[in-house]
Amino acid sequence: MFIMRDARETDQLTLFGHFSLTQGEDVLTHFSYDKVKALLVYLLLHRQPVNRAALAELLWPDQGLSSGRTNLRHALHCLRQSLGESADQVLSVSRQTIAFQLPANWKVDLHTLQQLLEGPRDLDTLEALMSCYQGDLIEELQLASCSEFQRWLVQVRNEWRQRVIRFAEQVLDAHTDVPDLILETLVSRFSGYGPFHERLVRQLAEQNQMAAAHEQYNSYLQLLALSGQQPEPSFLQLASYWSDGHHDPRMMSPQGAFFPSAGVGQQTTARRRN
Repeated sequence: MFIMRDARETDQLTLFGHFSLTQGEDVLTHFSYDKVKALLVYLLLHRQPVNRAALAELLWPDQGLSSGRTNLRHALHCLRQSLGESADQVLSVSRQTIAFQLPANWKVDLHTLQQLLEGPRDLDTLEALMSCYQGDLIEELQLASCSEFQRWLVQVRNEWRQRVIRFAEQVLDAHTDVPDLILETLVSRFSGYGPFHERLVRQLAEQNQMAAAHEQYNSYLQLLALSGQQPEPSFLQLASYWSDGHHDPRMMSPQGAFFPSAGVGQQTTARRRN
């Protein structure tokens, strides 16, 4: 339960990574159940009144219109409770529609990200971009039983993800000297995206940080092996940094994982490709 005690100069709404709404010392991160959060997210991103019948069908597709409307009224009641005193300020409700109106004093990371994506393609902007983009849009929210809502959410997530990746690629293409921390952050945010892994491994190797390069190299290969995928030839060629140009593609395991030569550290556990 979240109750706003008094008006704040600036409140923070975070949508990338895990949802949070911070107003002064009060922080809202959880709701009564996931569909309350889903309702809020859908209203937030549409920026215009949404038909109540459409919302009921979207979030309760198997309930029928009457039951769906009842469930929607309950979810809206729970949303009002969670938002506390700010509910009347942000929710505009009629018999036919529901809308979410962002207050002027709410700072939203999605708006900040949009501004950064329209900014200069330089390292400072990329660093700020990665600080803002903490992960996929509301990455904890999954509604497997609501196929239409889930398809919409995945599409919106992918659109933002691809915009951030394209921006990062443009910055990397324009700069030969990129701080390791920025590359490590890119690899962390987009663990299944090969070009970022390749850039990091190459840079570490060229800086003679061979142990770190080995670790990154093997970690990505294991991630690919877990998802049944093969690495790009350009990535495998990075092994020439520590094999004096004698890297043999036949050293690939059936699962696609490279067996390093003696002295190379053990493969580290990697996350499944996004």
